[in-house]
Amino acid sequence: YPHIDLIIVGEGEETLKQIIPNIKNKDKWSKIKGLAYKNNQGEIIITPKRPLIKDLANLPLPARHLLPLSKYLALGFPVSITTSRGCPNQCIFCQGPRLLGRKPRYRPIPDVIKEIEYFDELDYIIIDTGAGIGEHIQMFLDAADDVVVVTVPDPAAITDAYATIKTIATFRDDIGVIMNQVKNKKEAIAIFDKIFTFF
Repeated sequence: YPHIDLIIVGEGEETLKQIIPNIKNKDKWSKIKGLAYKNNQGEIIITPKRPLIKDLANLPLPARHLLPLSKYLALGFPVSITTSRGCPNQCIFCQGPRLLGRKPRYRPIPDVIKEIEYFDELDYIIIDTGAGIGEHIQMFLDAADDVVVVTVPDPAAITDAYATIKTIATFRDDIGVIMNQVKNKKEAIAIFDKIFTFF
């Protein structure tokens, strides 16, 4: 792929801070963790892995004011907010744990709320909490107008969806369910019935 100059491997914030000042100084790239690139001799170089960011509170809020968000919204593109990183599950369809680790790391709730308030003019704010049902996620579930659990026909995902729905059902009964990546309506109904058999 001759059009690719370099690849940032893993979380990119700290790597970007180091590579941007040295983007034209290729001799220094080998000292920066979390990079993959070809040197001047055409050899593929992969620098040591960069540790994951332990405390997401150290990350600043996204500089959304630098982007023309209105143009993206006019084209129908969604706006995303990251509330956590990492997932302990081993779903075969997901590369998330390989990129962001298996241990969940959560952003401080006040930071997330502050970012949500930036989009106060939007009609809908969809928060993808990821897997699990910890205290951090329950806070969003309590505050949400609507809760929709998305799952796929993978056994691990179905088990996670069941546990999530069972927990949510203890404090609200208006839970939506979306069956993703199913072959047809019949398969979706079968999975739905399997999840709700024990309710």
